[in-house]
Amino acid sequence: MTRGKALLWIVVLSLCGPSLPVLAQDDADAEYMEIVGEALQEFDAGAWVDARASFRHAHRLQPNARTFRGLGMVAYELREYVDAVRYLERAMLDARIR
Repeated sequence: MTRGKALLWIVVLSLCGPSLPVLAQDDADAEYMEIVGEALQEFDAGAWVDARASFRHAHRLQPNARTFRGLGMVAYELREYVDAVRYLERAMLDARIR
């Protein structure tokens, strides 16, 4: 490979590089939003255990105040009051909102 071709590849790859994480972030955001939607549907249906599983999944993807609040509300409905207080306190202290 000539120096010119090598330089061209370096330029092309450096221009493409920053867009790759953005695409991955968009996919992660879409997955997170889908999981939160499922969690909210389960919560509205009174399926507390399934809602908790979905909120935990969303929390693993993007921990934030919303997932802490969801986990706290589910814990409250399951009468796990100590966990509910802990999650809800963390929700109030967490500045990340999604």
